Amino acid sequence: MVKKTGREQLVRIGVARDQVEAAVWRDMLYQHGVRVFIKNIDPLTAVPYVESTTPYSFEVFVAAADEERARWILGLSSHRDEPAVS
Repeated sequence: MVKKTGREQLVRIGVARDQVEAAVWRDMLYQHGVRVFIKNIDPLTAVPYVESTTPYSFEVFVAAADEERARWILGLSSHRDEPAVS
């Protein structure tokens, strides 16, 4: 999935299992100078005391120019939208 902003094209590099994994990915990428946009696709994860039953609900986007580097940093496969295997 590709999103366009006013200045640069964003590419989804993966979907994190939960908020913690999304935060780890974000922090790792920020440490390497890659800007990240995380989109929460499950509205229930924002409600306190309600546990989401939808795994993989945090989409992680980076600039198209940073896609390969971001995937390498996170150890993700080169195939789009595949969650990381633990």
